[in-house]
Amino acid sequence: MASPLSELLAEASDPTTPSTRLREISQLPNSSERTAVRQALAANPNLEGELLWELAIECPAAVADNPGLRLIQLREPAWWTQCGTGALLSLLSVMGEKAPDDARSHLFEQIATELTSDCTLQIRGDYTCSVSHDITIEWQPDRDTEPQKSEPCHATDSASDDFVLHFKCLGDYIGSIALMRKPETSVELCDVLEALLPSHQGALDWDTLSKCGWEEIDFGMDDAYWELDNCEPDLPDWQFDADLMTGYSGTVAVNDPTGCSHEILLPQGDPDFVKSNPVPEFDLSQVLFVQHLDSRLIVQRLRSAFLLEGA
Repeated sequence: MASPLSELLAEASDPTTPSTRLREISQLPNSSERTAVRQALAANPNLEGELLWELAIECPAAVADNPGLRLIQLREPAWWTQCGTGALLSLLSVMGEKAPDDARSHLFEQIATELTSDCTLQIRGDYTCSVSHDITIEWQPDRDTEPQKSEPCHATDSASDDFVLHFKCLGDYIGSIALMRKPETSVELCDVLEALLPSHQGALDWDTLSKCGWEEIDFGMDDAYWELDNCEPDLPDWQFDADLMTGYSGTVAVNDPTGCSHEILLPQGDPDFVKSNPVPEFDLSQVLFVQHLDSRLIVQRLRSAFLLEGA
């Protein structure tokens, strides 16, 4: 007695099986059975339309050898204009030198245009922002026993000390990158996409992104907090409490060793940003609208499609 799976495989391979039934059995809930059935479906010569191009992504070799595809290649318009990016790059990757040059040109133009047409990609990471402020603390030489708040002044009977306070801000950022120039060759296109692959640590490389034409176009801070990094000269017996705002201005409360409190107004500073560990909030399957493929496989197939494996 035939098993349920063997019956399904027979249906999947039978050219007389109705297209509605082929679509139905392509969506089996059991993953191992679904994989086997979809592999058989990819070779069915009666398979056309969306299901054929969908299976071309997962089973490009079987679809490339499918007699039904060879018939489609004889029709107008050109078959490579009828399938999506994922199906085309998968098929061209296994067809190699047998693929029409016009199909490769179409794939290149399709991807290059998508990448430079309002394609913004989200990233997140860590950042450190530092800013320095020169301050002058002034006070009257005669003090009461109780600490008192002393506003900065320029009275002739006051003493003063000058300090440089260095603040740092630690937090997370969310940003966007975009491709500023359209790739001109297939080698450049592959490099542009490969730059979007994170390292083994999961982060992108800023230098590689910039070299390939990716630029940050938006930047926002999240969950940030300010703290005093250091003071010049070093004042171990002093206490500082900063309250800085988004514009890097604000106040700093100072308690000197005598017990006197000072509140200093800080103007808007000129911050120095260091952004690190950019992590992509996307993968290439989303960028190129390619289902069922991981990012590294997309680049691998793309290089094969453009005959660049030895480049």
